[in-house]
Amino acid sequence: MSNYKIIFIDIDGTLVDNKKQVSNETKLCLQKLVEKGIKIVLTSGRPYKSIVEYANECGLGNIHIGSNGAIVANIKTDEILFKKQMKVKTALEIIDAAIKNNIFVMVTINGNQYIQYKKWGISPMSRKDIIIKNDIKSLLNNKNTNVIKLVLLHSNNQTLEDFKKNLNKYNGISIVPVEVMTIPDHIRNEDGVCNNPYNLDIMASNISKSSGINCVLNYFCINKEQSIGIGDGLNDLDLFSAVGLKIAMKNANPKLKENADIISEFDNNNSGVAKVLNKIFKEELI
Repeated sequence: MSNYKIIFIDIDGTLVDNKKQVSNETKLCLQKLVEKGIKIVLTSGRPYKSIVEYANECGLGNIHIGSNGAIVANIKTDEILFKKQMKVKTALEIIDAAIKNNIFVMVTINGNQYIQYKKWGISPMSRKDIIIKNDIKSLLNNKNTNVIKLVLLHSNNQTLEDFKKNLNKYNGISIVPVEVMTIPDHIRNEDGVCNNPYNLDIMASNISKSSGINCVLNYFCINKEQSIGIGDGLNDLDLFSAVGLKIAMKNANPKLKENADIISEFDNNNSGVAKVLNKIFKEELI
């Protein structure tokens, strides 16, 4: 019988397929694990309000990690267990510079993401946590505004890499490596766009997925050795540092696979999460 008590699961590229849907096989597996007393915590770069539908759909508990570990929330009560926001002045300067360089900006304030206009199909119609605000900088007029994360998007990878170099002058921020943001074809193609954009995530200093994981482990009084982490991207390298058993999806970034204890034999489009967990918890799921 397994000694694992908690599983931290990334959403995009891991829990969901490329259409942003959770397979019935995965839902059933997670529901069975919850019934057996295993805690499932979604651990995503998304704002926590974007996590709600997946947690409810899979029959999970209420505690989840959003914005790459910058916030841990009870999605049922909106109680915040952990939060670290960026300095408003720094966020404003970065937003201003990004807009001047024609870089698309998404600002996470508490559990929602704000954008100036629809692009790549990203809109309130595609994600319930998204709100359009024409003057996005006006949201930050209040110094007490909780800027949890900035997401910068551009069709050109090098544009974001160059912009990232200029962020070295700012103290008090954490930066996640530039990666592709996968947007479902039927959403992205509405705008006549062929390719997925690249994204650059910026949070407060010393924030990463391990920040949220450590908070949750302490909250439930569970040891690191009793935890499992499953992911696919470079921002999951830090997730791996905080858990006992590290699992990379078949479709994961090669660098993440190098740091994994297990590589799922199946990708996110073929219920990779369910298939690998069914093997680990074979006795519990009989």
